[in-house]
Amino acid sequence: MSTNGLKTKHSREGSALWILLLLILVIAGAFTWTSMKGSNAESGMTQDTQGELGVEQSPPVDLAPLQDDGLTPSSRVEVGPLPYRKMRRTFDGMGQISGELLPSDSRSMPEKWTLVIEPSEFAMGRETAIRREIEFPGQQTTFEVRDLPMASYRVYARAEDQASVALEISLFKIEGPGHRVKDRSHVMLRLQPLSSLQVSLQNEDSSPALDLPLILESKITGKRWTAKTDAAGLHTFEELPAGTLTILVGHADQPLVPAQDIQIEVGKLATWTGTLPKTHEVTLRVIDREGMPLPDAIVRGHGAVPIDGVADFTGELTLRYLPAGTYRLRMEHKPSERHGRTTLVIPLSEGQPHPYPVYCRQ
Repeated sequence: MSTNGLKTKHSREGSALWILLLLILVIAGAFTWTSMKGSNAESGMTQDTQGELGVEQSPPVDLAPLQDDGLTPSSRVEVGPLPYRKMRRTFDGMGQISGELLPSDSRSMPEKWTLVIEPSEFAMGRETAIRREIEFPGQQTTFEVRDLPMASYRVYARAEDQASVALEISLFKIEGPGHRVKDRSHVMLRLQPLSSLQVSLQNEDSSPALDLPLILESKITGKRWTAKTDAAGLHTFEELPAGTLTILVGHADQPLVPAQDIQIEVGKLATWTGTLPKTHEVTLRVIDREGMPLPDAIVRGHGAVPIDGVADFTGELTLRYLPAGTYRLRMEHKPSERHGRTTLVIPLSEGQPHPYPVYCRQ
C-alpha cells in the first residue's frame, strides 16, 4: 500500500468524525432549545416575533370593588345597554333639590331673591309634586331643599325684574335592574334681566280689536301667559324670559290668525302687530218657551271657533270675533233645569231680530 493511499484513508475518516460531531452538536442544541421553551412557557415567559424573550405577563386579577363614595347608584355613569323595558318608574319616598344661583352677566346679585319649586307642567309624576317658595338674601347663592316628595318639578329663581330659566327635574325610583333610586338633584341657575312684549291687534277695517283673548306660550317649558286686549287693542306682557314664545289669538286650539313665533331677547321690549280676518258679532238672548229671559244661562258651542259664555242678568250674551260658518249651540239654565239646542249660521241673514233669541224649552 502506498503512502498516498494511507493519507486518503485517514482524511476520509477524519471528515466523517467531524460530520458526526457536528450532527451530535445540532441534536443537542435542538434538545436544549426545546427544553428551554417548555420551561419558559411554564414560568410565564413569552417570545416575541423576533425571537427575543418578552416581559413576564401577570395573570389577570379581579379589580377591587369601588369604595362607597356616598353617591347614589343613579349618580354614577354606566356604559352599555340598560334593560329600560323592564324598568318601572315610581314616585314613592322623599328627596332633595340643591343647587347654586349665579348672577346675570350684566348685573350684580340682587339684595334678595326667591327660589321657586313647583309641579312640572307636563312630566310624569307632577301629580305628587308640591310647591315651595323660599326667599334668600343676595349674598347666599347656594341652596338645599330637603323633604320633597318624589315627583317631577320645575325649578327657577326670580328677583326684581330678573329671573332664571326654569329647569325640569325628577326625583324617582326605578323598579328593575340598573338604576334604583334618584332622590337627589343638583341644578345651576343663572339670573337674566326679564323682557316684555307689546301686542297690538286690529280688525280687518283697522279698528282696534278690544277684549280679545291672547295666549303666549314658551316653546321651551310650555308655560302659558293669558291676557286680553284693552280698548285700544293693546296689551303688554311683562317679566318674560328670553327665548322663543308663540302667540295665539283667540282660542288656543282654533286661533283666529295662524300661530306666530316671536324671539324675545334678554332685557328688551319686543313688539308684535296682528290683523284679524273678517269676523262677525252677534248678541243672543236666552229665553224659555214662554219667552221669559233666563239670567246666568250657560251657552257652549262649536264651529269655526269654540263658544263658551254665560248670559247676563237679562239673559243676553254678546259673541264677538266669529268667523263665518255654522255653529251648533247648547244652552243650559241650572236654576230652572232647562236645556236647549240650536244651530246658528254666521253671519245672520238680514231681518233677524236683535238680540237673536235662543230657547231652553226642555
